[in-house]
Amino acid sequence: MPDYTFKPNQQTAADRIVQAFTSHHYVLLWALCQSGKTGTFHCAAQKMLAAGIVKRVYLLCGSAEVCLRTQAEADAVGYNPIPGTSTSSVKVIFRPSFKKTHLDIKDALIIIDESHLDQSKGMELDQLLTRHGLVLTGDCPTAVANRCRILSVSATPYAEVSALHSRLAANLPCDKAIVRLEPGTGYYGIEQFLRDGRIKTTEEDLDLSKASLPEIARFLKRPEFALKWNIMRVKNAIHLRAITKAAKSVGIFVKSYTAKSTDLAITKAERKLRVDEQVAKAERNTPKAKQTAAWKAAIEAKAEMDHPWLGVAPLRTTIILLKDRLRAGKVVPKDHIGFVWEDSASSKTDVLVQALLGRMCGYYGDGSYKPMIYLPKAVLAEHEDKVIKASELQRAISTEMIPRNFAHSAGSSLATAVLRHQCPPILLNPLLVDEEDRWTTVFYNKGDNEYNRRTKERCFRALRALRDTTAFDPFTTAQLAEVDRILSVSSAEGSRHSHIRHMKDSSQASWFQKMINCSAAGTSMRGIEEISYSPDLTFVVVYDGYTGGGRPGDAYAIFYTDAPNAMESLHIKHRFGATDTHEVYSPGEAPEPTIWGSGLVAAASVGLPKDCFADSALFATEFAKILTSGLHIKGNCIEDTEEGFFTFQRDSFAFASREANTLETICKDIGDSVGKKITIRYHPEPAGLTRKHTFRVTKISWSPTPVGETIVEEDPI
Repeated sequence: MPDYTFKPNQQTAADRIVQAFTSHHYVLLWALCQSGKTGTFHCAAQKMLAAGIVKRVYLLCGSAEVCLRTQAEADAVGYNPIPGTSTSSVKVIFRPSFKKTHLDIKDALIIIDESHLDQSKGMELDQLLTRHGLVLTGDCPTAVANRCRILSVSATPYAEVSALHSRLAANLPCDKAIVRLEPGTGYYGIEQFLRDGRIKTTEEDLDLSKASLPEIARFLKRPEFALKWNIMRVKNAIHLRAITKAAKSVGIFVKSYTAKSTDLAITKAERKLRVDEQVAKAERNTPKAKQTAAWKAAIEAKAEMDHPWLGVAPLRTTIILLKDRLRAGKVVPKDHIGFVWEDSASSKTDVLVQALLGRMCGYYGDGSYKPMIYLPKAVLAEHEDKVIKASELQRAISTEMIPRNFAHSAGSSLATAVLRHQCPPILLNPLLVDEEDRWTTVFYNKGDNEYNRRTKERCFRALRALRDTTAFDPFTTAQLAEVDRILSVSSAEGSRHSHIRHMKDSSQASWFQKMINCSAAGTSMRGIEEISYSPDLTFVVVYDGYTGGGRPGDAYAIFYTDAPNAMESLHIKHRFGATDTHEVYSPGEAPEPTIWGSGLVAAASVGLPKDCFADSALFATEFAKILTSGLHIKGNCIEDTEEGFFTFQRDSFAFASREANTLETICKDIGDSVGKKITIRYHPEPAGLTRKHTFRVTKISWSPTPVGETIVEEDPI
């Protein structure tokens, strides 16, 4: 039986969430993979219901996997049951139900689990929230007016965190707080796998692009992998065939776990589902008179043999070949895993963290075997010549930065390491308020050495007065030692190693605005201003009539030190990057869909000409354009909003059945070529009706939305 008691770390985080909701209407729960986020948000929901802070709780998830939904519903009943019933006080809603869902948002808590899954503008989650006047930017008047709280939950909220820091840097209103879930005792995650050398590159022990079949076989036969499940996701069919052939040559079982073929179950619940399906099928095909107790026991035993699961050790060493599965959310039993191999074609760090790597994180017993993890070389590469040397995986476990390569990332540069480091700008003007110390155009003469000397003296006096205040909090101990050396010399001597930037009229306005933003944030301007040469100190002085911002009399000091900045003092663009603003956490409306012909609307902001439904070659050409144009980032399907279906010509698409037709072949071939799973939903027809010349399709959808997920429609056809 699952343990539905709340652990101490979950209760602590839940208390912090409840406290955060007293001053915010939006909270992000950031939890490491498999560290206990489900219990945490259920604990918070329970506390908020009991305290009367909210009257109802909704749990939304952008997944469509039936097993995940079943588990979420069971967890809701286990953690938050309604006394005397088998139901929960938490209503669980998964993506297939979003379109027909109405939320009563007044005094509601809306939990968005795995919020990274459905985070693009215009997608189903965005549509659901928009219908109710809700946005996830951190500035939502509707939520405030209705006393509605939103709790976003993810182990990889990189797009949301990046958008949040961009919003804060721009001084935009932000009604959003972050709560970190600290893992409990016994947690073993990415940091521990790295520390213990349990993570290697996919080229380190076995380079599939170069290895011979005997070399592959020797790797698979390693003693530490014997009598264990070993899970592999390879990047192409050539590697898959090589693994299969090498494994079979040395007596290792090979099983598949894909969207179309499941030779085993991952969890006990999934196994029960498959066993029940097999037994039910046997019962439908067997006369009632023959369904004795012995018959049923034999059928159940065979079904259990047909569906092994990872919670029990295999009878022989087994390789499990993956495709489009185990990318997020699922809890994987780990006691009998030898190694996992993630050589996905995707280069996104959040996808890699959520996939096999994240599935191996969790709570292990003392002394238990920890699986080896093999990942693409790029995610482990460090940057020795950069200011931030951390690899993508090291950035993923840091509290001071996020990976650079994530879904909806606009890309970010890495600052090259330099000999001198620019420190956060310090505001001096509180000490320059009397007339003697006020800068005016009367005194301004950039070439006047006496004027410049007097200006620097005033700045040095102000700096010395600030030395023991919070103005220097962003500086490291080593940097402060250099600051003290600079300030210990006389103003006259120090002035030879300093210079002034005069802010007059409209000069350097863009630079100045960025500088004052960095001063307010306590971060350096590195990356905004490249440093090839620098003095010890730069003073920035604002004059009467300056149109670039600030106030006349403001002055700033920027130190340059040999010692590097503290991580939190580096400019946010190098630590948190920026998004493409196509995610739901940045302001702005989702683009309007494109209309083609008579009401043909594509939810992906793209469309198809009507002629292509009678011409398979034209359809293949036009549909391939959609999947490769880049426009699909705003959606994941095409559908006809006027008729409710597309009408295809049977002859043109060699339609024999829903499984055998040219449309299926086209979608599979295009999907394989671009790394997407394409799903065709056929229009349900009345019983007994067979169309002679046409067939109808309600929707054609594709991953990633989320990446690699199996799409399961709720309405059978």
